Amino acid sequence: MSTLPLDACRPISLDELTGQASLLTRIDRKYLLWQEEAAHILSLTSPAWRILDTHGTRQFCYESVYFDTPDRRCYAATAFRRRHRLKFRTRTYLDSETAFFEVKSKDARGHTVKERIPHAFEHRGELTEDDRAFAAQALTREHQRQRTAHDLSAALTVTYRRATLLQPDGASRATVDEALSWSSPDGARQDAERLVIIETKSMGHSSPLDALLWAHGYRPQPGSKYATGMASLHPELPANRWHRQLARYWTPDAAATRTRRTQGSSL
Repeated sequence: MSTLPLDACRPISLDELTGQASLLTRIDRKYLLWQEEAAHILSLTSPAWRILDTHGTRQFCYESVYFDTPDRRCYAATAFRRRHRLKFRTRTYLDSETAFFEVKSKDARGHTVKERIPHAFEHRGELTEDDRAFAAQALTREHQRQRTAHDLSAALTVTYRRATLLQPDGASRATVDEALSWSSPDGARQDAERLVIIETKSMGHSSPLDALLWAHGYRPQPGSKYATGMASLHPELPANRWHRQLARYWTPDAAATRTRRTQGSSL
């Protein structure tokens, strides 16, 4: 059950949303807020904002399994801001039991491009030969080693609930994620019960939600669910870029999170 005010927005179907703003190539801006802060920001929206609604459901359960090499090549590319970096993951829509294998790339100008192919729901924690071939094609385009595709294995699983908004300009989207949880194959797990991640997605210009957040003192944060989750669960990894985020939202004293060890693999 969401604690966020999502009822003021008018509904929009998935077909309408993707027809108006699919945004597979875009600029992403990410904001970290506590639940009460996010609730205040969202309370300022109006019926001019539209929300993805399927048969009365406005929040949907997601799972992402991220894949990396044993030496964490994908993580390092983000940590050291390397040009033309790639992420590999399966994205699963748990409510509909639909899964895809996705390759996300980011170029030197900060544009995010997402490509994907269908993936078996039952095997979302592992890669098929088709997935690896798809990854190899992306690596070739970015002039990186194809061999990386053969070295990929599951590194982190992230689950959360998401609401998706179409902003009043009709061309920008935003996602609102809560009930976040990170887990790794070695059994490490961390929950962020009070953390909300708002992400705006536009063709490059700032969106109405960016303006609203900026007016209330919030600024975009670097990093990703994969990068910050890995840095939190694996303190041996370099994490200077996310020191402030980790100190505020992922330390044992932070109100939202605790790290604990569980038995067996979370995948």
